Amino acid sequence: MKETALVYMPWATTTMPSLALGLLKSVLEREDIPTDVYYLNVRFTKYMDKVMYEEISEICDAFTFAVEWMFAQYLFSEEKMREGKVSYSNLILPILKSDPILYMYLRTRKEIIEPLINNIIPKFIEDCLNDIEWGNYKVVGFKCMIGYQVSSLLLSKKIKERYPDIKIVFGGPNVREVMGEEILKCFEWVDYVIDGEGEESLPALVKNIAKDILYEDIPGIVYMKDGECIRSKQSAKMAELDELPIPDYSDYYIEFQNNDLKEFLPSINSIFEGSRGCWWGEKCQCTFCGQCNGYLKFRSKSTDRVLNEVLDLIEKYDNKNFWATDCILSLDYFDTLIPELIKRKLDLNVFFEVKPTLTREQISMLYAAGIRKLQAGIENINTRLLKLMHKGVSAIQNIQFLKLCTEQGISVFWIMLYRIPGEEKQCYDEVINLIPSISHLEPPAPGRLFPINLDRFSPYFNDPEKYGIKDIKPKAMFNLIYPDPKINLNNISYEFDFTFNKSEETVKLYINNLNTAVTKWQKAYENKKYYCWYRVENDAVEIEDNRPIVAGQESDIHRKYTLKGLEMQVFLLCNDICSLEDIYREVNKNREKEIGKDKLQEIIGWLKDNKLLLEETGRYTNMALLKISK
Repeated sequence: MKETALVYMPWATTTMPSLALGLLKSVLEREDIPTDVYYLNVRFTKYMDKVMYEEISEICDAFTFAVEWMFAQYLFSEEKMREGKVSYSNLILPILKSDPILYMYLRTRKEIIEPLINNIIPKFIEDCLNDIEWGNYKVVGFKCMIGYQVSSLLLSKKIKERYPDIKIVFGGPNVREVMGEEILKCFEWVDYVIDGEGEESLPALVKNIAKDILYEDIPGIVYMKDGECIRSKQSAKMAELDELPIPDYSDYYIEFQNNDLKEFLPSINSIFEGSRGCWWGEKCQCTFCGQCNGYLKFRSKSTDRVLNEVLDLIEKYDNKNFWATDCILSLDYFDTLIPELIKRKLDLNVFFEVKPTLTREQISMLYAAGIRKLQAGIENINTRLLKLMHKGVSAIQNIQFLKLCTEQGISVFWIMLYRIPGEEKQCYDEVINLIPSISHLEPPAPGRLFPINLDRFSPYFNDPEKYGIKDIKPKAMFNLIYPDPKINLNNISYEFDFTFNKSEETVKLYINNLNTAVTKWQKAYENKKYYCWYRVENDAVEIEDNRPIVAGQESDIHRKYTLKGLEMQVFLLCNDICSLEDIYREVNKNREKEIGKDKLQEIIGWLKDNKLLLEETGRYTNMALLKISK
């Protein structure tokens, strides 16, 4: 009999396994604790179309609380739901006030969402309860995160009702600090919460439970005793990353095979981690970011350790698609890991998160190493807004990053944020006017024009007065997800509504025009409508361009330019961001007759007038893409 089961619930994406659960399984089994992992998110696709499942999974970003709300109907109103006393239109009506956009989504998707709520979710939970021999386990653990917190609460409640001796353990981002304490106080079937990294805490807890030692102080463990929430005197220990075992994803791949999903195997990813924490956040945390739940201390694995992990996962699962869970790529890897991946020619397809300050050489190295997808903390293309968010990057750097990635053939996932404390309408006017010039570069991902969040653990949350933030309260949807009045929403919430000076008035001045401009950009890029590229031939730069270089312009007039001599030299020097001084210095190297700055400014002015050069505070970059043969 295996002692422990770990559970991954809907609506976690099915496109990859859980690093946390795969790693914890390896850690537990290293301690001679046999463990099963149940990917019930994958199993859920037996009840509905997998493509539609992923569509709903993806809306967790845009409509974070939609899937939580679906399962909440059975966590708090099961009897009423099973009796069919509430029509779908009446069920979703309260959402109109809390989140009008989510309401419209649920209304237009009635033919999919209504059977999900009325039939599929209750049957799925019942089948999970009956098809798995939960009575064989002493401990059942759930990963708790926005998107699958309520589904985890629902199934764990059912397990506890049928098998009262089983100990239910919750871990993950949504049980950090007071959130975990609130779960223990309000959902009595949850026995323990692991606050922090669980690689040492969970094995110690499971061993104690096996010996019927239920209340010993273990770092990071929180529990209820005699109506009081007891927190360990010590925080959970931070793992030595190189000493961790390689994650075990066998249960994930088996679940895929068992659910006749073989056709999707080529598109799924194995997961690895190179680091934890955020080296930028340690220096200057982005104002809105609660990522890492306050654990910003950056530490990374050695190159040998990461390579061994990647090679082992390839051998075990015959999959070269990888998703790195790092919050931010370690810059040290450009001297170690990345060159080694290039040398080994593994034909990988890897995703990483990066800060968009990488150089041309670094981005070229990423492509050569097999890194084909990046998520970059771009967030906006206006420097004043970026400064308000403490991004440590400028608009011209973000645009240069997009340009270099587009040249290399690396896809960039990014979001654009608005409703930023301290913002002014003029900032968004500048964004809208800039978009035509960069319409050939990758836009924010579809549906990823977001008002900025106020997340727990972020500077906005920890020091709201500093940013002029007021009226902080849990997101309105939490009232519908957790309707029980005994639940303190201030404690269980991760995201919050807020206001700042003239916040709503300012947003109304620009949001329609911004949304229109971004949507046009996204559609044009999807259809490959616009281009601006160059090649060097016969001592000249040939440029072809059809961007709508004026805001609101729809035509795609083909323009062709030939640059020679000094014009060509200035243009090519601006492949990378440079100043007038940089251009002046380079142009006059080894030149007998000096070229004056007035002449250079004349050329720069002509390039700017034709939107072939972007300027920001005396720094320039050209806008055309070099045609690279792969």
